[in-house]
Amino acid sequence: MKLLTRTTLCAVLLSSAGAYAGDGYHCYDFSRLAEDRQFEVGAVIETRHATIRIQPYLQNGEPATADASGAGVATSAIAGGSSPELALKLVALSVVPKKPITGVRTRIAQSISQSGAFADVVLMANGHRRASADGFAGLDGAELGNSATGTVRVSTDIPAPKTGNWHKGRLELRAEPGSSIEGFTLSGHTWNVDDLCVRR
Repeated sequence: MKLLTRTTLCAVLLSSAGAYAGDGYHCYDFSRLAEDRQFEVGAVIETRHATIRIQPYLQNGEPATADASGAGVATSAIAGGSSPELALKLVALSVVPKKPITGVRTRIAQSISQSGAFADVVLMANGHRRASADGFAGLDGAELGNSATGTVRVSTDIPAPKTGNWHKGRLELRAEPGSSIEGFTLSGHTWNVDDLCVRR
């Protein structure tokens, strides 16, 4: 994957995420980015409600060094939204809302590995980290944070790895009453994301 050397991209992404809109959510579907746009680690996407950064995927505590790591706008719709979507490989997606939020919804598709399993995925919220060797499916029911930082609950309907190349579904973060989400990071080996929605 050939990556751009420019590390900052500014774009305002508009709400057009179908059923994901509403309920106070503001959704971003990556449709305002140029098709086939590629992002290297360190790239920043400025949106109306949040700053999105492409960060390294860590393996055994060290950043992955594969030449193919990065992210790009793909004309596929594997994650379940409409084309385009963001395709990621060996990178993390860090999202910092411009104001604290109480909820996150997004569509995710994750590719199964040749060994029949997923590489570890990691979710961070409010400074707390949760890893899963069972892909994003293994994060269902997780709780991150505490009374001091704000408690965040995770739910997902993404199926656990069994067969097939791609497993897709929805991932949701919900702040407990009285709490908020200051920021969150998702990382995986090979995955796509679309309709990234936040609620204040």
